[in-house]
Amino acid sequence: VRAMFAMRAATVTLNEAFERQGLPPVEFGFGLNTGPCNVGLMGSEKRLEYSCVGDTVNIASRLQDLTKMYGVWNLVTRAVAEATPGWITAPLGEASVRGKTLTVPICTILGPRDEPLSETNETLRQALEAVAAVAPRDRAKALDKLCRLSCPGIDGVRLAAALDRPAIALDMTP
Repeated sequence: VRAMFAMRAATVTLNEAFERQGLPPVEFGFGLNTGPCNVGLMGSEKRLEYSCVGDTVNIASRLQDLTKMYGVWNLVTRAVAEATPGWITAPLGEASVRGKTLTVPICTILGPRDEPLSETNETLRQALEAVAAVAPRDRAKALDKLCRLSCPGIDGVRLAAALDRPAIALDMTP
């Protein structure tokens, strides 16, 4: 998680330099999961490749893909959130894994617990808490507030749309 936040900070710095040079910004999302996987040199004597494979890796990859749909720069499984208690997380519901019988509870990580949240992340935290706390009949109002959220790295319209649909299917086909 620390590496993810360091890479995000480096991307912000890089994009500032790109802007000064008239170049377009780069944007990418992060998907994190934790669990068993196979890591190491794989292949034949003629073609070895260092790789990481398994359901754990596939789910992380699918979460990374879903950052676009959710409009947030990071998505993690609840297992990651529970394994990193020093970080502030906001739950975002569940994603169903196509071809599996389980759903994956997902979150976004807002920042470290021992530091104050940026204004952006505090606004996002409050908006997500409001969505989670309202009665179903008032959910539309809370989602509308989330749509109006204007934060760097957060697309409130996409996030509200993603939270307003049932569990998102993660395609696990190779």
